[in-house]
Amino acid sequence: MQSIRASPLRGPARPRARCRCHAAHEAGRSLFVFGLGYSTLGLIRQAEAAGGWAHITSTSRRPERLQQLETPAHTVARYDPAAGVELDAPAAAALSRASHVLTSIPPAGLPLYDPVTRAQLRALRARARAAAAGDAPPLDWLGVLSSTSVYGDHGGGWVDESTPPATASSRGIPRLEHERSWEALARELSLPLHIFRLAGIYGPGRSVLTSVQSAAAGGDGPSAGQRRRGRQRFISRVHAADIAATLLASMEEPGPDPLGARLLAAGGGGGGGGSGSGGAAAGGAAPDRASGAAATITSSSSGEPLGSGGGGGGEGGGGAAGGGFVAVFNVADDDPAPRDEVEAFARQLLGLPAAERPAEPDGGDGGDGGGGRAGGRGLEEKRVWNEGIKRRLGVALQFPTYREGLAAIAAGDARPFLGPADWRAIGGRGAEAGG
Repeated sequence: MQSIRASPLRGPARPRARCRCHAAHEAGRSLFVFGLGYSTLGLIRQAEAAGGWAHITSTSRRPERLQQLETPAHTVARYDPAAGVELDAPAAAALSRASHVLTSIPPAGLPLYDPVTRAQLRALRARARAAAAGDAPPLDWLGVLSSTSVYGDHGGGWVDESTPPATASSRGIPRLEHERSWEALARELSLPLHIFRLAGIYGPGRSVLTSVQSAAAGGDGPSAGQRRRGRQRFISRVHAADIAATLLASMEEPGPDPLGARLLAAGGGGGGGGSGSGGAAAGGAAPDRASGAAATITSSSSGEPLGSGGGGGGEGGGGAAGGGFVAVFNVADDDPAPRDEVEAFARQLLGLPAAERPAEPDGGDGGDGGGGRAGGRGLEEKRVWNEGIKRRLGVALQFPTYREGLAAIAAGDARPFLGPADWRAIGGRGAEAGG
C-alpha cells in the first residue's frame, strides 16, 4: 500500500540566533544518555567503535559502581532526581553541548507522579532556552526508549508502527503516557523526536542460556515473568546488538523519513499529549506478514500533523534546524517465538536433555489476550512487525531470529559489549525494558 507523508504546517519562520558555540559543535557530534543500562551501554560501546563522537556522557544513580565502564571518550555522571540529585555543572554543560540526546530511564509511574521524567523534561527545556539564546547548538536528534507493551492485546495478530496503542496493563499504560510526555515536549520545542518501541531484550549475560544453565546447576527456577511469558504463544524479542545498530542508524539519518515521521509545526506551540503516540501513524491497516505488505501510514489518528492545535508557546528556537517531528520505530527480530521453543533450542546448544513438558491445564478461557497454549489471564498477545527499521533506516539485523542470537552468545560473541566485565557491571539488567 502506498505510504502518505504528513505535510509540515506553513507559517512564519522564527529567526534562529547564531550559536556562539558552533565551533565546538562542528568539532564532532556528542551524545548524552539519560540512564546507563544494558542496552545503552551496548550503544555506547558501538558508538565508540564506530568513531566520530567527540564525547559521550551517560548518567546513573550510583556512578561509583560503574566507573570501570568509563573511557577517555565516555564519562558517567550521577543523576537521581527522585533523591534530589540533579546534573552537576560538568554534566549540565555536556547536555548543553550534546548534538544527540537519548533517554532510557523508564517511567516510575504516570507523568504527574514521575519526578525523574519531569526533571528530564525540565533539563531539555533549559537546553532549548540556551539554544534560542545562541549559547548552545540546536539539537540534532532526541531519542526515547519505550516498549512494545504500549500496543496491548491483539490476540496474537501483527502490530506495526501504524497500530494505535491500546494497552490496558499496568506496564503498558505508564509507558504510553511517558511517550506522550515526550511528544508534548517535541511539539512545544519543535524537537526531532525518535521513539523506539523495544521488544524483549536479550544478549550476552542476559538470555535464556543463563537461566537454563542456572536451573541445570540447581539454581532458582523460572521467575514470575518467565512463567508468565511461558504461557504466551508469541514473544517478540531483539538482541542488544541490533538495538545499538538501530539507534546508530537513526542517528545517521536524523531527519524526518518519508515513510513514517509525523511533522510538527516549526517553532511550535502545542500543549498536552495530544493525539496519542500511535507510532508512525495510527489507524492504518494491519500488516500482512505472509505477503510482506506494509501498513498504510498517515500522519496521526486524526489525519492531521501534530502541532495543528494551538496553545503552549514553547521556546521554539532551540529545536531542530529542520523543524520538529516524531518518528516511531518498532525494534524486534523476525521471529516472535514462544519461550518453550527458545528454551528447547538453548538446551540443545548447551548439550542438555530436553526438559519435561509440564501438563497443560484443562480448559482455559483464553484470558484477555488469547494467551498461551491454554490461555491465561493478563496476557497481551501480539507479534511485532519490524519492517519499519529495515525500510526506513536500512537496518540489516545481525541476529534476525533467536537462533542466530543464542548460537552467537553460546559461542562467546560479546557483541555489542567489550566483554563480560561490561554486562556484569550493569548487572545483566538495564534501565530499559522491552515487552
